[in-house]
Amino acid sequence: MSIYEKNGKFYCRFQIDGERKHYLCQGAKNTKDARKIEDGFRYRLQQQQNGLLPNEDRKRDIKLKTIIELYLKYNQNNNKQREPKEKVKAFYSYFGENKSINNIKPKQIEDFRTWLITKKKLSPATVNRYISCLSKAYNLAIDNDLTEINPCSKVKLLQEPKETIKFYTEIEEFRLMKGIKQYRADFVPFVVCAFQTGLRVSNIQYLRWKQVDLEKRIIEILPQDNKGKKFIRLYISDKLMAELIKIKPTSEYVFINPETNSIYVTPNRILSKVCNKIGVKHIGFHGIRHTVGTRLTTKGTPINVVQAVLAHTDIRTTMKYVHLQDSSIKDAMMSL
Repeated sequence: MSIYEKNGKFYCRFQIDGERKHYLCQGAKNTKDARKIEDGFRYRLQQQQNGLLPNEDRKRDIKLKTIIELYLKYNQNNNKQREPKEKVKAFYSYFGENKSINNIKPKQIEDFRTWLITKKKLSPATVNRYISCLSKAYNLAIDNDLTEINPCSKVKLLQEPKETIKFYTEIEEFRLMKGIKQYRADFVPFVVCAFQTGLRVSNIQYLRWKQVDLEKRIIEILPQDNKGKKFIRLYISDKLMAELIKIKPTSEYVFINPETNSIYVTPNRILSKVCNKIGVKHIGFHGIRHTVGTRLTTKGTPINVVQAVLAHTDIRTTMKYVHLQDSSIKDAMMSL
């Protein structure tokens, strides 16, 4: 089909004289409207090829920097917590910020992918995130009629190794909390929140007091503030409550780094330093999130409840904790 709908917008794509074209059908409310707009695109291109109209597309020289800035603005407006600074740096380092986006072909993106692996020593999963970021920038450029083709769409993502679920045992958690109290006491409430809620680290970083109701013992995070675009409503446990009531609010954010008087910008780095000092494996805050999911399923919590706690959009993501539990049961039975 040359007409398709995505996120409420209609697009058309077709070939004319061997050249692939891809346009946003601006203003189309249905397939019929989009078809009419597509006919207009085809007519204009035919006129240009016959020399009856100037070829405007060839005159445009859109720089890579233009569509990356478009992406950064989108990233900010849509409450994306992590700014892709390292990715942008890599794009500019390899291609150059003034590189014309129409001169970046699929082969060059494949070479860029190889460069990320061999020179930057990035994992296949991380490389895929870089390509996805660049692809989004191109799609935004198409939406804004800056280009017609996304060369990333012709580049296959690398095969990623199956995720190994890493989590902390209760003994490791005890040792970790003891070490944090010793070396970074100010960081204790942040880590307790992670272990007691299973929230993503970005949600904890940017948690605001207006999202916390100490009287009702509820934390609420709206869809626009959450990666999965889901509403999160969690109960505040006794352990977390004890830490929250100790905090004297000095900002709109709950967890403030006293060394910078702002949010904790690099929580995983702080956690890693403590882990190295006390000899506990570092699996990051995503590992703590895995810990919460693992413990909930081990305690027999219904899978749909675990899905709600972890705010998973797809229940298949939650099911991995069930499979982990099955594996644990198997190991226990085999030990007999």
